Order: sequence, then C-alpha cells, then structure tokens
Amino acid sequence: MHLVLIHWKIIRTEQAVQDFLRYWSDVLTIPDRGGLLGEFLSRPMKPEETGLFHNGVALHDTPAYYSFINIGLWEDVSAFQEQIDRPYRQRGLTKLPFEYAKCQGIVLQPCQGRLGTASLPAQDQLGTAARDLGLLWSSHPDGKVR
Repeated sequence: MHLVLIHWKIIRTEQAVQDFLRYWSDVLTIPDRGGLLGEFLSRPMKPEETGLFHNGVALHDTPAYYSFINIGLWEDVSAFQEQIDRPYRQRGLTKLPFEYAKCQGIVLQPCQGRLGTASLPAQDQLGTAARDLGLLWSSHPDGKVR
C-alpha cells in the first residue's frame, strides 16, 4: 500500500474554489478504481475547530490561497501511476486558472502500521459546495481577499 498526498493551493475566491471542486469531481475522475483503496479531498482544520495543536505542517491557508489536501490510498505505486499520474501528465502540467500555484505531491510508503475496526465509507461523497466549507469570501476595500 502507498499513500499519495497532493497539496492544492486554490485562489482565495468563491469562484476559484467552486471551479476547483468541479474540476476535482468531474475532470479528475478515476475510470479504473481497481488499485484504489480510497481517495479523500480534504480541508485542513484550524486548531480552534479541533482543540488540537498544529505544529510545523505547512499545509494551511494563507491570505492568498486556500489549501486542499488530496489523500489517496493505493494498492501500489504502479496503480497510481497508471490511473492518475500518466493521464494527468498527458493533460499537461500547466497551472490551472483556479490555482494560486501548481499543486505539489508526495508518495509515502508506510514502514509500520495498525489496522482498526472502523471501515471506509461505502460510497463516494461528491458534491460539496464551496459555501458548505465555511470559507470566508469577504474582500477588503483595497481589493485584497482577507
């Protein structure tokens, strides 16, 4: 098993977030999910939301962009390469209009692990709207998004 983390930096506007969410669910599809254990597009939570500390992981929002982290669990690296990496590279690696900066990723290989008794969700959970994420869209009079 391998984990793939992709850090997306999305321009801090409601339209950019909507365009990104639509792109992730409608364009970045995975036709053959045979090697996919699960994939989760996620938002970093703030310490005040969780009551937990955040120490040194630089995957948070900034005044310029919102962070989204895609976490994929794959049977092996070759399944990820075949289903995601190769088709993505064929589409081109240019920055997309909703991106503040090009996404960055890393493949992780577990060196130890534990299994629990909980299970993954039984079906896809697509369709989150930008307004449901609790993001702030207000602009300052100087034109900068705050």
